[in-house]
Amino acid sequence: MASTQSKNPTATSQKTPEKSRKALLQELEAKEAELSRAAGELKQTRKELKERIAQIEALEQKNQELVNSNQALLEENETLKKRLETMARNHERELEAAKRELRETERQCRQLEKELDDLKRALSEYKEGLNRQAASSATSKGTFLVHFYRHEGEFHGRIEHPATQDKKILHGLDRDALMQFIEAHLPAAAARPAAVPKARDTKAVPQRHADPTSAAPVGDCRVQVLASEMRQPALSSSPILGLDGTQEFELETRFRLEGKDAPALTQQKPSFRVTWYLVSLVDGQSTLLGSAEGQLQSNQLEYEVRQTLNKPLTGEFRLITVVTFPGVKTLMGHRQGPAVHFAEPNVELETA
Repeated sequence: MASTQSKNPTATSQKTPEKSRKALLQELEAKEAELSRAAGELKQTRKELKERIAQIEALEQKNQELVNSNQALLEENETLKKRLETMARNHERELEAAKRELRETERQCRQLEKELDDLKRALSEYKEGLNRQAASSATSKGTFLVHFYRHEGEFHGRIEHPATQDKKILHGLDRDALMQFIEAHLPAAAARPAAVPKARDTKAVPQRHADPTSAAPVGDCRVQVLASEMRQPALSSSPILGLDGTQEFELETRFRLEGKDAPALTQQKPSFRVTWYLVSLVDGQSTLLGSAEGQLQSNQLEYEVRQTLNKPLTGEFRLITVVTFPGVKTLMGHRQGPAVHFAEPNVELETA
């Protein structure tokens, strides 16, 4: 056996390198295949890495957008917070102002209520005063109308009390009968005037004609009431008037002094008073309308007096005008008429 192996050493050494080359080639091919797989894996890994990087960048961009959006929301929230705080402060101020205004309004209401109560009390006292004044006037004043006419050389006439419509016929200048009628119709509280001397025989005393608008003479001086009218600017001034009882009206009276002593009286410049009354044509009650005062002027015998009044009236009346001279007690004049109709509100006026 030993000789056989020693005899073929070359053959054995030649077979061994050939096997080694094959193994190396196979191993090299295996390594190349492994490198190829590794290169493919590396390429895939790089691709995945790029995709991951792109995703990360997209996420970072979204995150930045979210950060920006969050910052904007924070800023908007801060702005809203400040606006809410401002609105709250303004609301508090407005609420406080409203409370002050409400308190002031309540104070003014209390003040107005107090003033209203004061006005009601004043009105009540005023009405009570008017009632007392009316009661006092009713118990302290009397109005009489005296008419005289001449018949067969003697004077005859009558005296009327408009408030009661009582009348008395007078035969001659019977002063006692005249005073008795007046005393009988004066208020009970009125004092009895001093006794008047009995009239002398009228046949022995020169007589003068007197009409309803003239007064007893003072010396040779009389008052003649020429006209007395009531009118409203838009209405007629005929003797029978239709007036609106809710509107103001104008009174106009003209009178003249007559007699030879009249000019001398004007030189003294006494004062005069014109007083207007309304006597109801239904119940005879008299109502004081008003009065106006003036003064005579030297050598002026005729005068015109006007007065504008605004008194609510309704019904039918007769106007009575009286002219007196406070400083000349026995000198006076009066006039009856015209008849006056005061229409009710919202009723068409009629002028007859």
